[in-house]
Amino acid sequence: MKPLLFTVKLCLGSVLLLSFLPSQAQTSSKIYKTVDENGNVSFSDQPSAQSSEVEISTPNIAQAAQPRPAKQADNTAPEQGYQSLEITRPSNETMIPNGLVPLNVLAKISPSLQPGHQLQLTINGSVHSTSSNGNFRVESLQRGQHKLQVTVIDDSGQPLKTSAIVSVFARRPGA
Repeated sequence: MKPLLFTVKLCLGSVLLLSFLPSQAQTSSKIYKTVDENGNVSFSDQPSAQSSEVEISTPNIAQAAQPRPAKQADNTAPEQGYQSLEITRPSNETMIPNGLVPLNVLAKISPSLQPGHQLQLTINGSVHSTSSNGNFRVESLQRGQHKLQVTVIDDSGQPLKTSAIVSVFARRPGA
């Protein structure tokens, strides 16, 4: 029976405590101002014989500024008017009989490159070289498939237009 009695007392105590809290919140929301004999002003939430209640008007409330949405990248502006870019040689899915022999990669762009812009050749996603005339020389390729792609870059290295990927397959003698 003792545990039941303890539980009942605990519940009654909790109810009494909870009923007391709202009245405490109301009294603690009042502010009192006291001015001493030297003219020093102090504020308190406890009244005293020399204090007067301060009337608190409705506080100023302003809506928080909403952040501006991030600008969406405009994919048409950076292309600087380039209408087409393609790898013309080698053609897609070309078999290169000897990967040890240099391979010439040719790219065609329309209209012509603007001042400060270059063409950049990537092989399997890694930068190989840059060119201002669309001619690239690849000294050798390992055996297997390779993906070639050309990108127009501006003078700060930012991509402006990218060609479609051209796949080539290189063989090696004796392999």
